[in-house]
Amino acid sequence: MVFPRRPSTLLRYLVPALLITLTFYLLTEHGSLTPRFGPLVFSTAWGRKHRPGAHPIDALIKGADKKFADKIARSTHTLPDAAAAYRKRRGRHPPPGFDKWHEFAQEKNAIIVEDFWDQIYHDLEPFWGVPPAQIRKNAREFEMRIEVRDHKASSGSDWFWTKIWLEMIQKVEHILPDMDLALNAMDEPRMVVPWEDIEGYMKKADEARKIVNVKNVVSEFAKLPPLGEAPTEHVDSPPVEWEHHKHYWLIARRGCAPDSPARQADILTNFDRPPTIASPFTLLHMQEGYVANYSLSTDFCHQPTSRASKATLGDWLAPRVNISFTDLMCSHEGFFPGCNYTNAFSALPALPMAEQFRHNTCRTSTATRSAGATWGSCGPAVPVKASLWREWHDARLVAWKHFVPMDSRAGDARLRDVIDVFNYLSIEDFRAAKKRAYRERDKRQMREWELEEQREETRML
Repeated sequence: MVFPRRPSTLLRYLVPALLITLTFYLLTEHGSLTPRFGPLVFSTAWGRKHRPGAHPIDALIKGADKKFADKIARSTHTLPDAAAAYRKRRGRHPPPGFDKWHEFAQEKNAIIVEDFWDQIYHDLEPFWGVPPAQIRKNAREFEMRIEVRDHKASSGSDWFWTKIWLEMIQKVEHILPDMDLALNAMDEPRMVVPWEDIEGYMKKADEARKIVNVKNVVSEFAKLPPLGEAPTEHVDSPPVEWEHHKHYWLIARRGCAPDSPARQADILTNFDRPPTIASPFTLLHMQEGYVANYSLSTDFCHQPTSRASKATLGDWLAPRVNISFTDLMCSHEGFFPGCNYTNAFSALPALPMAEQFRHNTCRTSTATRSAGATWGSCGPAVPVKASLWREWHDARLVAWKHFVPMDSRAGDARLRDVIDVFNYLSIEDFRAAKKRAYRERDKRQMREWELEEQREETRML
């Protein structure tokens, strides 16, 4: 009888030693084994080998250039062309006063591309399914609002946001109809509408979308009652329901479809360890480790891992870079720079704006910051953006053209991918010149468009 030869003593010890060494390398160099193995490998010591000219970022930038060029090619320069573009994209006639709006846009040298207002119209679409009288009542009774009567804008609120908006609206009040504008006191939303309700409103909006006969088109908005006078219409609107649930995820995911991963995922009760980033949830918006569909990457409904990852931002980069809070806000007067519930943290002096502008990159992420403050603080740097909030200018910006998109579930693997963005052109030495030329061209184009879309006139339009 012949038995297999037993492995040598050297081999018996060498194999376990190699496995232990590999494990130690992965855990110390990359921090976690979780994102290393699975259907999608974000970044590994062996996963960034690309042939010259075949890096995935090349294709992403090329696609972004074409996407933005196609948008600009659809720009209009005359009132009839702008109205035709509106009808084609919105399925309705332009609203009353469209001619005055177009005249104002031309006076301000605005680039008129109907696509640029897609995000705004997407947000407004459900309101086509709500009775107009109810919308007027809710806006009229909202605590913080701006009122326009007879081309004069005013407000009874002294909140600083209201004053800023009022000053801007007063510059165009001469072309505005009577209206009540309800304002959010925060930068981020504080209202959740169940997905089922939104679907009902969207269905009604779709049924009402049509190009009516020109003879039946209303050319002037109706006048509203003078300030202080009760309206003649009476309508019952549902009361405001304030949430008291302590688990924010249970509230937020109501806006997701019933069959979405967010609605199907279990509730987390243990937050004493780093979250597991499941690769299948990233396959829809990632391409070889990089964000390829930025709009989808900002939608947490298809990535339930977001319910845990947002709690990890506090120590995400602390061991590696100089990251800290510059202010600890307290809701009680007399406590500065902190209070009892901020004692676990400390505030350090902020980096001067001139010093920030010396850096080549500027990372922005989901936070209580307005778009203008975020982009303004970046200066000439290339912006690296990650967010879960939708913003009014989203349709004006193209990922990989105007900013570098980053997966919103910020972690070590995602950070390395972003750093790789600024190093990929130097994979081969002979591409160093191209890298410098691309970086300067890209930074210039990004900054030029940021300045254009952040103009006050652009926001007013």
